[in-house]
Amino acid sequence: MRSVVGAVFVCAAFSFSGNAEARIQVNVVPIPNELPVVVVSGQFDPTDTPTALIQAAVANKSKFVSFDSPGGDIDAAIAFGRAIRQLGLSTVQFRNKECASACSLVFMGGVTRWAEPGSIGVHQSSFSDGSNLDGPTAASRIQTATAKIIGYFTEMGIDPKLLQLSLATPSDDIRYLTAGEMKELNVTTVAQPPEITSPNASSQSSTSPKQDTSSQVGANPPSTAPVTTEQVALAFADIYYMAWSMKDADAIHFLDSIYPDTINFYGKAVSKQAVLSEKIAFAQRWPTRAYSIKPGTARVTCGSVCTITGIAEWFTSSQVRNKQSSGSAEFELTWNPATHKLEGESGTVIEKDKGMSGPDRIVAQWADQNQVCLHSGGAQKGACMKRDDLSVELKAAGLCLRSSASGAGQDLWSACN
Repeated sequence: MRSVVGAVFVCAAFSFSGNAEARIQVNVVPIPNELPVVVVSGQFDPTDTPTALIQAAVANKSKFVSFDSPGGDIDAAIAFGRAIRQLGLSTVQFRNKECASACSLVFMGGVTRWAEPGSIGVHQSSFSDGSNLDGPTAASRIQTATAKIIGYFTEMGIDPKLLQLSLATPSDDIRYLTAGEMKELNVTTVAQPPEITSPNASSQSSTSPKQDTSSQVGANPPSTAPVTTEQVALAFADIYYMAWSMKDADAIHFLDSIYPDTINFYGKAVSKQAVLSEKIAFAQRWPTRAYSIKPGTARVTCGSVCTITGIAEWFTSSQVRNKQSSGSAEFELTWNPATHKLEGESGTVIEKDKGMSGPDRIVAQWADQNQVCLHSGGAQKGACMKRDDLSVELKAAGLCLRSSASGAGQDLWSACN
């Protein structure tokens, strides 16, 4: 199947075009003794609609869709993904072709989904170089996009923790998902590639993708039931602290996107602008920040709103002032699942560290999660993902991962040279 589907990118047998200005092309790959496969290629533009995809799938009675796309417009991608779901199509993706950024949203539309490890890529959202958006407009765009993506994930049964991986990857880079991550986050739902090539075809063994038995999804596909509101709320809390650990401009834009006009801020009704002003002042005072929820401490209860509580550990520093601060605090966040807004925020410091040499608490979290990940053989994907998220924060804090000088084989973080 790999070689047959790949051939379409060289010479397509049929082509369906929508809007003449659109960038997306929809091609149909004839498969011997099987129904043809629809292939969507190119960059998603705001002018693109799924009309051509619908025409191609219906006209050829196709069951599968594959991609060769670097991404593009989120709204267009979501429209394509929903069309795929409405048509009852399945999605497949191979590593020798690209499905990154917004294309991953289209892939999620499949009723069943299979992808080779490293074939689906994610990263932070970004604006085109020529957009020239001012701060408030950019924040509004981020707010809208975040709400749409979280809602779409829930609609398609995707674990919202995928957004954490996206936030941890700069917009000029791509994070390609492993087989384990795709299974854990329900990006893929079936263990084996679809049998599109005829079982009687002599080339079946050479053209069918080889399964990666060391990391491929398990024999029992995970449930495609949507994730719960509580799971989304917990993922939001993780995303909130990860975003606050980003560079100042990115962190403030994120906060601007999730705060409503008025926030219950530490027991008082405070305007959004007042809260942002306080956050900006704090960010300027502490330009390096690393915040993380202590594993196992987060709790959530949901009604019309969700209340998330737990313990967050932090490290902040200012090279200019030659100051550092670290410690732990109890937190309480009030999140509205209908609006995706953070309506309340409060907390109490439990402990402030004295004489610390760096982000020791964050390093300790990383070491704990690393041990769980390694000792489980990668089976505890939540621990592996948490470790990777913490790696991003530690690198942003100026640390590099090194081998222990004692030769004991223990991985350690230390200041980069």
